[in-house]
Amino acid sequence: MKQFPRKEVSIIILFLLTCRGLNLSVLNVVSNVMVWHKAFNYCRNDSSDAAAVAAVNQLMLKLNISGKDNFCTDLSFYEVKWQWSNKDEVTYSNWKRDFFCGFVQSDGTWNDSVCYDQKPFMCYQENSNINERYVWINSRMNWSSAQNYCQVNYTDLVSIRNENENQQIMEKAQGSPFWIGLFNNPWKWSDGENSIFQIWTQNQPDNYLRNEACVEILSDGSWNDDFCGKKNYFFCTNKSKVTTSFDLVEYSLSWLDAQRYCRANYTDLMTVENQTENQKLQKPPQDQGYWIGLSHENDNWQWSNKSPLTYTNWRREFSCAVLQSDGSWNDSDCSEEKPFMCYNEMEYIRTYIWINERMNWTRAQNYCRMNYKDLVSIRDESENEEIRNKAQNSPFWIGLFNNSRKWSDGDKSTLTSNSNQSQLPDNEQHPENCTEVKINGCCVITQYSTEKHLICSQVGWNVTLVNDSSTWEEAVDYCRNKNSHLISISSEMEQNTIATLVNTTKSSSVWLGLRQSRVFGFWFWTDEMPLSYQNWTSGSPPQISFSNHCAVISKDNNFLWASVSCLEKHPFICRSPLISN
Repeated sequence: MKQFPRKEVSIIILFLLTCRGLNLSVLNVVSNVMVWHKAFNYCRNDSSDAAAVAAVNQLMLKLNISGKDNFCTDLSFYEVKWQWSNKDEVTYSNWKRDFFCGFVQSDGTWNDSVCYDQKPFMCYQENSNINERYVWINSRMNWSSAQNYCQVNYTDLVSIRNENENQQIMEKAQGSPFWIGLFNNPWKWSDGENSIFQIWTQNQPDNYLRNEACVEILSDGSWNDDFCGKKNYFFCTNKSKVTTSFDLVEYSLSWLDAQRYCRANYTDLMTVENQTENQKLQKPPQDQGYWIGLSHENDNWQWSNKSPLTYTNWRREFSCAVLQSDGSWNDSDCSEEKPFMCYNEMEYIRTYIWINERMNWTRAQNYCRMNYKDLVSIRDESENEEIRNKAQNSPFWIGLFNNSRKWSDGDKSTLTSNSNQSQLPDNEQHPENCTEVKINGCCVITQYSTEKHLICSQVGWNVTLVNDSSTWEEAVDYCRNKNSHLISISSEMEQNTIATLVNTTKSSSVWLGLRQSRVFGFWFWTDEMPLSYQNWTSGSPPQISFSNHCAVISKDNNFLWASVSCLEKHPFICRSPLISN
């Protein structure tokens, strides 16, 4: 293997999360410039892995270990993983897509599009030979033509039942987006009828400007989706057990007002059962439309071949979820400021608290956790409706977020530090798949193709911050019961690292594993590490004979060490060697 010249500096890095096990890693800076995948392979071949760096941004500013402006770590997009803030299992979702036909993108995720777009497509045929099951068609057609082609020549457009099939189909394709057999029929009749008759005009529906959810009949008898606030004449229907009649109401109203009018004076807005009924309707003048009772409600994605929809792989652009005024969900930039919904839970009974203050997602989460239980999680349709009714008709944060980033060594990313204070990346306008750590104190995301210096890591220690206030002896006992020791600090680099951790607590002080001998007055670490590094407020260790004094790291004193009574109560940090598999 080719050996690159290296400038190596060992520092301690910690991956921070209160009351959870944290890995400390010894890092080696490699001063070669290379793209992400080459950095990944280099670190693999060098018997380590690209750095699992979370708090490194604060440390690098102090250490300036390389003289370079930024480094690329191995945090990258692997899979979409939506989670509830309170750790509830995600058993229900209500995402809303914009369009009506599904396709696979070049990265394997799915997206939706207007169905008249021209794309290549993937057919399938029932065949025991997996290599012959999927058939790539490199001709560009709209979705309906592609479906018809597959049904005539093979079985149908492909359906995808799991991640393994998704990957196999991707390998058959040739690097461009292609149609699959997924389509969305979200259209519902106002009166609840199940009529499947639809007669759209050319290239419709298109949800133009993502703002067309109501249906009008045009002068030629075909249908068009349009903005629901548009003022149109409309058809009402009267239904009895024996007869059904309809009238054109010549008042210009929005779709919703037309629905109210029909329900007050007739039965409902009109449901069109078939072509014969459609032909009987009085047609509007050219360039006008009349409302009928069809509108876009909850998404209803189905496979063309009628297979059950057991797996999806939708791509979403952002990392935090909002509940919209119609009850559907959407993703949003976590740094945007919105109102939000908290919840409390007492004896398995949940109450919902509407907070009509605008905050970004992370601040909203913190507010809910400090004052209530957490940001709201939603477990079924009835909860979704109850929560929507508590809100005030505007989009608001819920506790759902997407942690789609994973370290190349298999660790899950549970903390990042972004300059926009949202904790979660925005992925705005372009694909951002590799994490970069800047010396100026923030982590940003950069593309795989951008060349950066890299950091390789070797895992060495496991660190746990315990936020329960305890006496020094209680803290020692707790750590020993966990086969660890109260934290010791042997260098300025370790001091800076622990200071980063301490800075996240609400407490002004955190116990160190450092105590003064009651008899002789000298200070010692409980893990028997030599006292080779010290950082006292007084500049030197206090000498108080026959005392019961222990050391804390003091946030109020710039993270210097102070001598206090061992009977005081503070949070503490345990540290243990990480046992490698």
